Amino acid sequence: MDFYTIIYAMKKYDKQPWSSEERQVLRDYYYTLDLALLLEVLPNRTPNAIRKQVAYLKKRGWYFKRKKPQDTL
Repeated sequence: MDFYTIIYAMKKYDKQPWSSEERQVLRDYYYTLDLALLLEVLPNRTPNAIRKQVAYLKKRGWYFKRKKPQDTL
């Protein structure tokens, strides 16, 4: 067996393009939800895939909603 046959045999996943709905979820909730909850909202994505997609979108000028600071009295 050569190297490429081994790599092809090891690959057990299918890359799926990110939908616009998934990207909107990332924009709205990446900084407001815990990663565990975000994985429930995006069940077919891994934590690494989510981080890489956020980095990809940031490089292209996307803005992400952040937690609002709590008012202190």
